[in-house]
Amino acid sequence: LGHIQSAEPHLGKGPQEVSSWQYHDGSAWHSDVSIQLLCSREAFDLAASTKLLIPDQPASHSSLWLLAPPYVALQGEYRKQETRKERGQPVWRQVGGEGWIFSTTKGRWFVTDGEAGIAVNGGVLASTAVHNGSPPQAIQQWQYFYEGHWHPDASIVITENQAEAESRLAEQQAE
Repeated sequence: LGHIQSAEPHLGKGPQEVSSWQYHDGSAWHSDVSIQLLCSREAFDLAASTKLLIPDQPASHSSLWLLAPPYVALQGEYRKQETRKERGQPVWRQVGGEGWIFSTTKGRWFVTDGEAGIAVNGGVLASTAVHNGSPPQAIQQWQYFYEGHWHPDASIVITENQAEAESRLAEQQAE
């Protein structure tokens, strides 16, 4: 097997006509909307100059806000680490805290309470399903780890909207 493959059978299309690709991380295949095959240097240069290399991919925001009542110490702003990716995905670090948001080898978003959790795919908050290339703020269902088990929790939210985060945090504190 190669390290990159089309996500679906090509059905006679040339590689430059295939729109969905996957990469292998050593243990599993993961879809990645950022993988494209262009047929010429001119096409590549045009795409790069007009930022068309990653069509339809949600913006990777420089700041995200986490609301996680089960782990209050991890709540707050997270800033994207511009020079760091883990497993092909961006990484965010908590401002003024020990939290990190990262993608696991199995394609889930995790929040860990220390940088060491990234290397071992460990965390205390996790997306309930594989993200398939969606950013953390697009994930609707989260869970937290407590007493040896994962517990789904609708109150866990990651957003790129600071005003929304501050409003929800104020509501949380008023309860």
